[in-house]
Amino acid sequence: MDFGWLYQIYGEINAQYDTGIKFDYIVLYIILCFCTIYFSSKLSQLKNEKSWFLPLLPYIIAFSLIEGVRYLRGTDYLLYSLSYLYDDEFRFREFIWSALRETLRGLHCSYWMQFFVFAFSWITGLIFFIKKIDRKYAIYILPIAIVFSLGGLENLIRQSFAFSFLLVAIAYLLEKKYNYALLFLVVAIFIHNATIILALFACFIYAIRKVKVTAVTYVIIYVIVVFLLGGNFFSIVMQQAEKLLQIIGGGLSVTAYYLTDFNRFLGADAYMDRYSRSVVTLLFSALFDIVVMVLSYKHLKHRNFQDSNTLFFYHLFCISNILLQFTTNFMVVRRIFTMFYMFAAFLIGYVMHEKPLAKGENVLRLYMFAYVVIFFIKNILLASNQLFLWDADGKYNVGL
Repeated sequence: MDFGWLYQIYGEINAQYDTGIKFDYIVLYIILCFCTIYFSSKLSQLKNEKSWFLPLLPYIIAFSLIEGVRYLRGTDYLLYSLSYLYDDEFRFREFIWSALRETLRGLHCSYWMQFFVFAFSWITGLIFFIKKIDRKYAIYILPIAIVFSLGGLENLIRQSFAFSFLLVAIAYLLEKKYNYALLFLVVAIFIHNATIILALFACFIYAIRKVKVTAVTYVIIYVIVVFLLGGNFFSIVMQQAEKLLQIIGGGLSVTAYYLTDFNRFLGADAYMDRYSRSVVTLLFSALFDIVVMVLSYKHLKHRNFQDSNTLFFYHLFCISNILLQFTTNFMVVRRIFTMFYMFAAFLIGYVMHEKPLAKGENVLRLYMFAYVVIFFIKNILLASNQLFLWDADGKYNVGL
């Protein structure tokens, strides 16, 4: 079945999604904010590592419910809702993804329950990861990671669901429990097969984690990519690659098949201006990224690079962020590297937990904190779509 009609419907009602400020939305997310801070503090103080789930279960359920009852918020929300309701082949993709949705349908669950399950899995996976790796920094990591990842959870629905299991796999990888890591990686791949790309990237970072690359090196590359090259340069590179494929492939049908996918994902048609940022936004976000890189490196160096996990997060954030800036206007590639931006939270937690190494560092710490707060207000509290299920009437009624 051709699902183009779903995207057409989505495009027609997209203009109506700018709901303005809604009281119930603001109240719920402010409450969720304070609950996150409270339970992240509780997580950081847990003495028994094994008894973490039940103390945090009320928060996990609250988070999952709030995200589960959202309405028409997220790029693929309508697509996954309609495909859940109608019996067609779109539901039959990766095994675990399909089996879960078939189970929910068999239990006669409403379409929105799938979003509750996805959110439950995602927040549980994140908390498990923090508990395993950096529990003492949880008071910083959990709130900041959610701030930077909530958009991904709502927009990259299936990928975020798979990412929750990839987080568990990475946690076991860092503990060198490779059998468990492989098990959870397989689960993630059977939810979204593109997870293999994220896993290979994470494994590459794991392999080079002990290589000492200075913050200055990363910052120079970052500045060149953001301010001199950017997405336009990547677009030019991809256009040349497309021409090369045409020359090599000639009239072969198999080449024509791959060129069609190339155009869709990496060609000129895939370039999206809506991901471009204003000069002010670009400057403030670039400064934030640079501060995170520099401060985390300084503290790693101060401790003689003894924390291998933080070294892993340092390289993961720096390299994935540079690649994100390089491909920022290409949605498919951007989706891959966006998932790793949340690891800024682990570096910030590491820095904030340590004493400042210089007087001026407090100013930089304050800037990081202010940036996260502004990001939360701008992208979450002031989100354009503030709908919940109880708003599904009138002009927002799309027949779900």
